[in-house]
Amino acid sequence: IVPFDTCIVYLYDDTKGFASAALAVGLNAETMQAQCIAPGEGATGFALANRRAINELHPSLDFKDTQFAPVDEYHSMASLPLFKGDLLLGALSIYSLAAGKYSDDQIRLLEAVTRLASDALANAVNHARAESNALTDPLSGLPNARGLQVRFDEEVSRSQRTNCAFQVIMLDLDEFKLVNDTFGHQIGDRMLREVAALVQAQMREYDFLARYAGDEFVAILPNLTAEQVTELCERIEKVVSTFSLQIRADTYARVGISVGAAVFGEDGESLDQLLIAADEAMYRAKSSHKIGFLGPVNVETAYPKAEAEQASDVGANTLITGSIN
Repeated sequence: IVPFDTCIVYLYDDTKGFASAALAVGLNAETMQAQCIAPGEGATGFALANRRAINELHPSLDFKDTQFAPVDEYHSMASLPLFKGDLLLGALSIYSLAAGKYSDDQIRLLEAVTRLASDALANAVNHARAESNALTDPLSGLPNARGLQVRFDEEVSRSQRTNCAFQVIMLDLDEFKLVNDTFGHQIGDRMLREVAALVQAQMREYDFLARYAGDEFVAILPNLTAEQVTELCERIEKVVSTFSLQIRADTYARVGISVGAAVFGEDGESLDQLLIAADEAMYRAKSSHKIGFLGPVNVETAYPKAEAEQASDVGANTLITGSIN
């Protein structure tokens, strides 16, 4: 009823700002799989940006900046946006070798199809987002404890297939309670987000980091030797302990971090067993180092009077270490 030589379903990614070909059938289908179009670019981009069907524009507009298709083959096209309410989902574009635009009746039929497709896609997107939210810690943006369990189960299956071990590391902030008690929970939340970003930056792209609870994080590290894990832990401890969070113009907060590791198969085979082993190793590390206060601050209020004179020797813009009693 609606003939075409090539059909492409584009799915829009709002984090990237463009739509990618998720499905291509017909002529040039294989090369079309790499096609990407941003709203406002080309004919399909016009449909995306304006959220209305188009059938008057030349198909070459979709391919003028690409090498994916022989643009002189197509003479007509139609593109219809896929959306539900304010949610932009993508577009359905069809291309034909025949001359002459698609008729209004054909466009109405395609609009009926895209409405049904939009409903189905919106349901799928909302379901995926709900699942993602259920597995994500809203404060840090990292996976939560449920997400950790899901990833652990996947890693166990991979390890059993490939006979490659992996390690679980537990990370716990030192003196984080002091930051919360001194500056309040908003600053504590900022510190958690900053530390999470610092730790994640030390890991490989395919390593996994989750916020487990409170100021505790858990990472899953595949395909690393014990020496490499030790080096990573030392690197994390160093980068966190040297980080200072600015509170005010002359006030900073610092925390440390303690890390413990456990090996799948050696220290346990369940997540609980490995977390217990890593936790024990972590607390052995925690007892060996403490990161204290915070500063610079008003030494008259931050320290007992007996210590204020000694503390006042520190310059107004110098980081103070130690602890508040």
